[in-house]
Amino acid sequence: MRFVRVLCIWAAALCGTAGTLTGAVSQTVALSEYEIKAGYLYNFAKFTAWPESPGNQEKGAFTIGILGKNPFGEALALIEGQQIRGLPIEIVPVRAPSQAKNCHMLFIGGAARDDLAAVIAAVEDLPVLTVGETVGYETAGVIITLVRSGNRIRFRINPVAAQSAGLHISAHLLRLATIVGTSVPSGETE
Repeated sequence: MRFVRVLCIWAAALCGTAGTLTGAVSQTVALSEYEIKAGYLYNFAKFTAWPESPGNQEKGAFTIGILGKNPFGEALALIEGQQIRGLPIEIVPVRAPSQAKNCHMLFIGGAARDDLAAVIAAVEDLPVLTVGETVGYETAGVIITLVRSGNRIRFRINPVAAQSAGLHISAHLLRLATIVGTSVPSGETE
């Protein structure tokens, strides 16, 4: 049953559907908002390329940091231990912005709004995929922001912020997103 639930969460994340899904084995699975968001985190990691030698790979795990209070509850247990780039996912609490640099991905919940500027400064120019859940985070330097739209969860991507972090987000993921902050500085030619 756990395997079916994990598959449904990944499918829901790709579709952005909150609520229920009918699995391949004809089971109806009710999904919480944060189970869907956990699926999104997994898929964001799958469809993002990090530089070959980021310093945050030394631990032997793909680290997802949760800044401040963890709103996911047990939902992250469904992705913890799954493999990203050959590394098992490890979920870690991030209590201070300076700890964010040790993560591959950093989830910034709504309760961390007051720390946003310090977090963005702490990971500036580092290969850390920042993911927020508050509208407007994407224009403040967060790379991906999850937003609720009716009964769906959508996402916005700031490719300028991703480029600054040295991350490459796949075209597949970009096609599914709302793109913000698109004024990418272009190289000038003479």
